[in-house]
Formats: sequence, C-alpha cells, structure tokens
Amino acid sequence: FGTNIEGTNAGQFQPVCVAGTDKAIMMPAREGSSCEMGYDFNEDECVDAALSIGGKLRDGKVIVGAWANSPNACFVENMAIHYNTNQQGINNGSFNSICKVGIIKATMLPAYQGTACAPADAIA
Repeated sequence: FGTNIEGTNAGQFQPVCVAGTDKAIMMPAREGSSCEMGYDFNEDECVDAALSIGGKLRDGKVIVGAWANSPNACFVENMAIHYNTNQQGINNGSFNSICKVGIIKATMLPAYQGTACAPADAIA
C-alpha cells in the first residue's frame, strides 16, 4: 500500500481502485473469457467505457467487426478499442473484455506507466 499521494506509477504496479456501479472494468485476457451476461457494453457505450480504463481509438475510431476468435461486444487488443458484433465470438485468450462493474467492489488497473485510480476511486 503506497502512501505517497504525489507518487507516479512507473509501470510495474497495478493500482487497485474502488469500482462503482456501471463503471468499466478490463477483464484478464484468458481463453474463453468474456463479460457475464448483462454486464457487457453495447456499441454506443463501448468507446466511453473503454476510454475510461485507458483504451485508445485507432485513427480516431473504434474497430468494429464480426470475429469468431474474440469476445463478443466491447474489448481491447493492445489497448486499441474494438467492438465485436458476433454474439457467438469466443476469446482466444488475446483480448481483454471491457465489462460493466456491477457487483464487483474493486478493480485492478493494468500496470502501465502513469496508471492510477481516479481520486474519487482511490482506496484509502
């Protein structure tokens, strides 16, 4: 537990933050993983949700497709935001689904340089 509120993540730590209702969480990239039913974002919500956890648009756009080897709905690949319209898509283990938080009380952010909890979501 770090107590230096002025500290900056050098990229080797994964901050653990309070997670609120309908905020986004990035799930681990595991084969077969996806959001629980009812906890995925629709295409219109995907960009804001993924941007909120550090996702990036590619050329200013979300990448939309109908892939069999990626999770359905909103996900990131190397932090690039994607939306899969194939509802039968199955994660081959290379992608991180972006899900609604729902009943989860805390989330672990990715270990990237500068990653930190929003002040309102920091666990004190």
